[in-house]
Amino acid sequence: MTLDARLAEQVLELVGSAWPRERWRTSDLLGRVTLFSEDREAGSVLRRGLRSQQMRLLVPVPSDLTPPPPLRPDLPRLLLATLPTLQSRPDLLRFLSLDESRVRARLTEQGPSLYWLDSNADVRLLITAQTRDELGEAARAFVMLERAPGPGRCARAAPSFTASSILATPA
Repeated sequence: MTLDARLAEQVLELVGSAWPRERWRTSDLLGRVTLFSEDREAGSVLRRGLRSQQMRLLVPVPSDLTPPPPLRPDLPRLLLATLPTLQSRPDLLRFLSLDESRVRARLTEQGPSLYWLDSNADVRLLITAQTRDELGEAARAFVMLERAPGPGRCARAAPSFTASSILATPA
């Protein structure tokens, strides 16, 4: 047996067919993740609840959202931020391909929200709320999710995240 790129491709094909993404749990998808949070308590809730194999928590949110060494740059990036932070940091909204007015409207109408952007190997998540207290509640609700909502899907969890307050892909 030769350990080469072709074997790696075959293993990926086998795993993809036997264990499709829609069966992944949140902890499977976020087994290795870089977590950026404006609030240490909300970040700690995620750190404990996700039980990731490799996680780096950065508080406050730095100007550069590239995972620091030794983390790989292709790891999922999870951002916890309140609306005031997003309003003062337009770079975060650009990073997530989101429009501030739509995020604000969604929070006003439906409360704490999850934005899940996934393209190829680039997974970016935003958990957002109006206040830090709501952000902490949203973090607790997120770690209770059994299945990862993923693009195009909504999930039901604790009261902070209902089917109407989780947005899988930006509108």
